[in-house]
Amino acid sequence: MLGFDDLQRCLDFVTDHSARAMALGEGYGIEVGRPANLVLLSAESDYELLRTQGHALVSIRHGKVIMRRTVGEVVLA
Repeated sequence: MLGFDDLQRCLDFVTDHSARAMALGEGYGIEVGRPANLVLLSAESDYELLRTQGHALVSIRHGKVIMRRTVGEVVLA
């Protein structure tokens, strides 16, 4: 059975450290001039995200919003 720390490390693997895990190199990450690719998720904590299987609220690809979720609706750009 996984404990809280194990769940945190699993989530870090696919969020904070995903570029490193996929060997994307130094051209990726949060800095000016790099691709703005991210997903904002619906949870107040990492544990809550995993417990409730949180939804993507906003998806951004190359700096453009491609999906935005509002209450009862998903808008694709």
